[in-house]
Amino acid sequence: MRDQVARERRALPWVRVEKNHVFDTPQGRRSVAELFDGQRQLVVQHFMFTPGAEQGCSHCSYMADHTDGALAHLAQRDVTFVAVSRAALVDIERFRHRMGWRLNQRQPIKNPDMPGVRVFYKDDDGVVYRSYST
Repeated sequence: MRDQVARERRALPWVRVEKNHVFDTPQGRRSVAELFDGQRQLVVQHFMFTPGAEQGCSHCSYMADHTDGALAHLAQRDVTFVAVSRAALVDIERFRHRMGWRLNQRQPIKNPDMPGVRVFYKDDDGVVYRSYST
């Protein structure tokens, strides 16, 4: 069963990303293509953090605690990981520093929530595709 599910997942079509989503980052505003940071794959995790809240979701925080240690391994496999949230960037950064996380967190600018996890691939021509989402 597991092998069948994996085959079906790999057979899903990749969807070219036509809309230029923009995110607030500590380095300024960046597009999805710029979030790859030189890697070919990008994993985007929605991190529930309500604007105005003091801290993010406890379940999302638990995941971030464990993802943080995997960042070097992901980078070795040509993957950049970012978490996105609706909270203001200043609140995201304050919470990230309080928790001691190295993972990148971003705030989407004028874009709808992107719940779950989305995986993107950037080809040699810089074209971005969504290859998987949950």
